Amino acid sequence: MNVITHIRDSNELLLILLGAFALFGHDWLAATAGKTIAAVIGIALIVLAGIGIRDDVRDLLARSSRA
Repeated sequence: MNVITHIRDSNELLLILLGAFALFGHDWLAATAGKTIAAVIGIALIVLAGIGIRDDVRDLLARSSRA
C-alpha cells in the first residue's frame, strides 16, 4: 500500500463519517440538545479524524524513509 492510497482511504472514511453526521446526527442533536452542543460534537469529530489521518501519514512516511 503506498502513501497516496492510504491517505485517500483515510479521507474517504472521514468523508463518510462527516457525511453521516451531517445527514443524521446534526439535525437530531441540534433539535434535542441545542445548536452549541451539536457544533461542539461536530468540531470534535473533525479534530479526531484529523489526528488519526496525521498519525497515519507520520507512520507511512516513517516506513517509506526506512525502505
